Amino acid sequence: MVEEDPKKSVQYINRLSAIYRYVLNNRRQNVVSLTQEFDFIKDYLFLYEVRYGKSIHLKLEEGVHSEKWGIPPLTLQLLVENAIKHNLFEQENPLQIHIGFEPGDIYS
Repeated sequence: MVEEDPKKSVQYINRLSAIYRYVLNNRRQNVVSLTQEFDFIKDYLFLYEVRYGKSIHLKLEEGVHSEKWGIPPLTLQLLVENAIKHNLFEQENPLQIHIGFEPGDIYS
C-alpha cells in the first residue's frame, strides 16, 4: 500500500497510532466520554474501510451532550468488531452500523 497510495498509507499509520494511543491512555480508566469513544471508533473504522472499501457504513449520532456522558473505554469497539465478524457484507450489500441513543435512554 505504501508504494501504491502513499497518502492513504500516511493516514492509515496516523489512525493506527491514534488507536494505540487511545488504548494506552485509557487502559486504566473506568469511563471515557462518548465523544472520545466516538473519535476512537472513527479511527478504528478507517482501518476497516481501507481493507473493505465502502462495504461497511457507520452512522454515529453524536449528541450535543456527548462530552458529558461516559462509557467504559473500548465498549463500542467490541460491538463494532462483533458486527463485522458475524455478518456478511459486500460493496453491493454493505453492513450498516448505527450507533446512537434516545434522550430518555441515558440517565444523568
